Parts: sequence; C-alpha cells; structure tokens
Amino acid sequence: MACSRRRALKEKERIGEQLSRCLDQAFYVLDEYPIDPTLREDGDIADAELLETVNEMLDRIDQMKI
Repeated sequence: MACSRRRALKEKERIGEQLSRCLDQAFYVLDEYPIDPTLREDGDIADAELLETVNEMLDRIDQMKI
C-alpha cells in the first residue's frame, strides 16, 4: 500500500500533504461563509476574513514546488 502511494505521489497522481491542507482550509472557510448577508449571524466569517484566508492559501500554494 505504501509503495503505491509513493508511486502515485511521484507520478503526480495524488496531491501532496501541504497542498491538501491548503485546499482543505480554503474549502472550509468557503463552506462556513454565509453568502446571503441577511442570514449572517454574530461570529460568522466576514467578507474580509474569507478573502484573507483564501489569499493566504493561494500564496502558500504559489510557493509550493508542485
């Protein structure tokens, strides 16, 4: 099993752990973001927080050697 995973990573058939974490974080904030402003409650992710997190993840991905 471990050999097939290494082969898949080497052949770019799977994403690396760092990329996976960045994508998970970006999708998490997108999932938690209330699109309809009328449905927003205290403590919900704000526009600025969403943009900041997604931009941070994009910067991290840009720095990766993939």
